[in-house]
Amino acid sequence: MPLFAPGRSHDAIAAFAFEHVHGAYRRAHVTFRYVVEEGLAYQRSLATTDAQIEHVSAPLTLEAVALLVNQRLVREGDLARVGVDDIRAAVAYATHPLVAALTVDRNGRISIERLLEADS
Repeated sequence: MPLFAPGRSHDAIAAFAFEHVHGAYRRAHVTFRYVVEEGLAYQRSLATTDAQIEHVSAPLTLEAVALLVNQRLVREGDLARVGVDDIRAAVAYATHPLVAALTVDRNGRISIERLLEADS
C-alpha cells in the first residue's frame, strides 16, 4: 500500500487503517493471544498434585492448539476460524527470544511457558 505516493492518500490511509483493525494484523494478534491463553489453560487442566490421579500424555501440537483456539472463537460467537498455518505463525512469533511465551521440542510438542503481562 503506497501511503507516501504523490497526491492525496486518503483512500490508502483508510485501507491501511481498516486492514490494521480488522484484517491480517488483528487475526494474527488474536490467534497469538488465544494460542497462549488456551494452551496454558489446557496444560493447567492436565496438571494435578494428587498422586492418585493418573497423568495423561496429551501433548499440545499445532492441530490440538488449532482446535482449542477454534473452540474459543466459537464460545465467543466469532465466525472466524484459524488453520494450522495461522497457529504455526503464532507459534513462530511466540518462540522468538524477545517474546519467549512458549517452547517447542524436537518432536513438535508445544509447551506454554507464560502469559504475556499486557494480555493477561
